[in-house]
Amino acid sequence: MPKIAIVTGVLLALLGPIFYFLGEAGHRSLTAFIPVPFGLLIAGSGAAALHPARVKAAMHAAAMFALVAMLGSLMGMKKWIAFATGQPVTNPLAGVAQFLMFVICLVFIVLCVRWFISNRRARLAA
Repeated sequence: MPKIAIVTGVLLALLGPIFYFLGEAGHRSLTAFIPVPFGLLIAGSGAAALHPARVKAAMHAAAMFALVAMLGSLMGMKKWIAFATGQPVTNPLAGVAQFLMFVICLVFIVLCVRWFISNRRARLAA
């Protein structure tokens, strides 16, 4: 699971530069880089979890950072609804980036919860 945290963090960290440079020159916003610190925190927690003594705490930290990032990405929900209903959207790239951030974090959180539960069951069975 620590390796999945690292991959998740790298994906989030890449979202920022990719969507920044996909934007039209002159209409680019530094807010495109918001996923980067969350990605770095998640990847850093995953790297810390590679050490056996730190797995539990580091993976809980990674899950917490992903939860905060996921909740923050919900700010784009109005744009997602507009996309789904065919309404015009002022900044469609931002909506796509927020949606990808939401999905990446949601998948990671689900994987973390499943991993925590299986580890707990394994400890209780031993």
